[in-house]
Amino acid sequence: MTTQSFLQRHIGSGLGLRRVLPPVAAILLSLAGPTLAQNNDLPPTLVRATSSLSISDEDALKKYVDLSIKDLSSDDPAKVRRARTELLKPLTDSEVGAPFRLSYSKVLEPSLAPLVKDKRELVAGNSLRIAGEVASTSCAALVLSQLDRPEPAVRFLAVLALSRTIEAVGRTTPAIDLETCNRIMGEVGSRLEKEKDAWVADMMVRTLVAGVNVSRPKFESLPTKALGELCKRTGDRTLTLWNGELDESWADTLVIAGSAVRDRITTVGAAALTNDARTDSLRLAGDMLAYLKQAIDAKSLPAGQADARERPRQIAALSEAIIALAASNVGSTQSMADLIKRADTTGDAGFLDAASQLIGPEGALIKKYGLPASRFTKK
Repeated sequence: MTTQSFLQRHIGSGLGLRRVLPPVAAILLSLAGPTLAQNNDLPPTLVRATSSLSISDEDALKKYVDLSIKDLSSDDPAKVRRARTELLKPLTDSEVGAPFRLSYSKVLEPSLAPLVKDKRELVAGNSLRIAGEVASTSCAALVLSQLDRPEPAVRFLAVLALSRTIEAVGRTTPAIDLETCNRIMGEVGSRLEKEKDAWVADMMVRTLVAGVNVSRPKFESLPTKALGELCKRTGDRTLTLWNGELDESWADTLVIAGSAVRDRITTVGAAALTNDARTDSLRLAGDMLAYLKQAIDAKSLPAGQADARERPRQIAALSEAIIALAASNVGSTQSMADLIKRADTTGDAGFLDAASQLIGPEGALIKKYGLPASRFTKK
């Protein structure tokens, strides 16, 4: 079963999923539904605690979890949804503290460990969702253990859960260590090139982007790690898709990746980039241009339809922006984005010439920044 059929089964077919909703919104909607509210909410003082919870506090947590955890493994979707809602409820508090996360993780983990391995997508997916939202080192390990599941839908939900974990680092007091966050970036990145499902691959890129966007003391090395993985792994996967066409779903993903790289360089400033970060960024820009170049060489982009070329135009514009920010005195004399948008023979020829000035055998990125010319040439 593909991830798309999984989503269609839950929210209906014929919706043009990728056009109507991004993967995150689609999957959250697919798991939404009426729930039966409980009146056993944990006190805010417990959820927002700034010091370690007491034994009696943890007993209260266990009682709270016990009320819902059995239904999480039910065959009744309504019970699963209700259980998920209740178990996630404390984590929706904008002031949830690290002490609560750590104790909640301690109480939840023994029950979640077998559930994330469940063969039923609904059970495994909701269990992974909860583990990801807890955002603790031990719960992240549970999610990481499911990245190689054969079911695309479960892989998607596992990566989504890791994305939520990384986002929690940026918006709340973390209950996860830097080493585990860096491991998440490495584990997700290492699987991107060979991932067969476009939805899962897209979520992998979004998870790496989440790491790039983290700004928190003691986690300063995470964005650097994430940027390296994002650039290298996204570029490597792009090379595997050279077939004379431009995959619409991957084009969307490249826009997400390219935007994150551009924004990161803009935020920190080109002068603050390490040599590796500069090289990684420029290589991704080159990979994006090469991807467009192979499609234009094959005459697969529609002529006379500027609107149909909006994604290629955005990819070209992002590549140009990254190069302009990360490289000095390097760039085309003409806007490659404008050339590709013209959607005519002259514009395409101009794009090919401009791209060659950057990534051709004698191109500026090759000669000045040492990128391998062979990388940008179809084998």
